[in-house]
Amino acid sequence: MSFKVQIKKKLRKNLFFFNIILFLYKLVNFPKNLFKKFKSLSIKKKAFQEYERNSGILKINYAGYDLKFKAISAKNYYHLITGSQNEHLFFKKLFNKISDGMVVYDIGGHVGMYTLPFAKIVGKNGKVFVFEPDKNGYEAIKVNLDLNNIENVKLFDCAMSDKSDLAEFFLRPDKDTHSLFEETLAPSKTGAQKKINVQSYTIDDLILRKLAPPPNFIKIDTEGAELKILNGIKKNYSSLNYIFIEIHPNALKLENILNPEEKVEEKLKEIGFNKFEYYDNIHLLAMKGD
Repeated sequence: MSFKVQIKKKLRKNLFFFNIILFLYKLVNFPKNLFKKFKSLSIKKKAFQEYERNSGILKINYAGYDLKFKAISAKNYYHLITGSQNEHLFFKKLFNKISDGMVVYDIGGHVGMYTLPFAKIVGKNGKVFVFEPDKNGYEAIKVNLDLNNIENVKLFDCAMSDKSDLAEFFLRPDKDTHSLFEETLAPSKTGAQKKINVQSYTIDDLILRKLAPPPNFIKIDTEGAELKILNGIKKNYSSLNYIFIEIHPNALKLENILNPEEKVEEKLKEIGFNKFEYYDNIHLLAMKGD
């Protein structure tokens, strides 16, 4: 566990003291964050101009693979360049855990930012199963797979959760915060929110129904549904050695989970994981080891 995460866990035992320290931390880092904000705005402006000029087509290298993407918006174009959470900074390190012939689940595929490099790395002997309930994201992944002549991916327009059933799924048109939860701390600026019904599966049930084989690697980015998905794993699969999770602390707090990192780690330990590596404050790679 990272030093920052350890400190956060200890401080959260006293929420009043934690909030004071958090305020002071933000105050001290204000000049640095302001500079980053201006730099980010400059990159965003350039990305938005490129999006219009290139009709949304972006060429980028992820983990050593030259890939093409058709962005679904100028904002998405910008995120593909920078990573919505700066994922590009650790892509190579993460993808070193994946090898030819692996079975990978990409849960929360969005437009395929992870899907495409996953597919390239596992090769013809491997397979990627990607889950994206949002129609725009689902269609974007299909387009991006075609752009890169990728054929070893199976795409599902369903959600993964803690039960297999019809589930309510909430879409926010100008945000990337579509989720299984009606409440969000990142609502649409227009106030718009659309509810649809989607099929959901547990990972156990997906495997039991032979819709997909047991995975070697799972990636989860689901705007707060990470614990629901982990609760859908009751078995300790011998083939499953890695789970990579983007933890959404604010979304989990809406579910009254005050120590999200600790709860996620506890659940991972229940299903056989005992080594944890934080790539930053919210990206966690869980591994099995002696």
